Amino acid sequence: MHYHYISGSMIIIMGLFGSYVYKDKTTKKKWWLHSKTQGKTTFYYFSKEPEDAMNDIPGGYEVMFNERSGIPMLRKTAKRRDKQKAEKPAKEIK
Repeated sequence: MHYHYISGSMIIIMGLFGSYVYKDKTTKKKWWLHSKTQGKTTFYYFSKEPEDAMNDIPGGYEVMFNERSGIPMLRKTAKRRDKQKAEKPAKEIK
């Protein structure tokens, strides 16, 4: 089992041994990572239910904790965001 610390909260990555679990340091709540696909879009979310949870974080994403809502969420890593901005063509100014 590997431990990673992000902004004062503890993340437990279990990967090969079970599902991906995020444990908030302050509230001691556990959140399991899930995904849902609709058409070509995949949504990633954290739930308190461990059934059908994902084993690992998808590539190019990182976990952040939303202090206001009290729920962890995934966001694209800085490298991935920069790469997507560079790939977008610039708009012509008329």
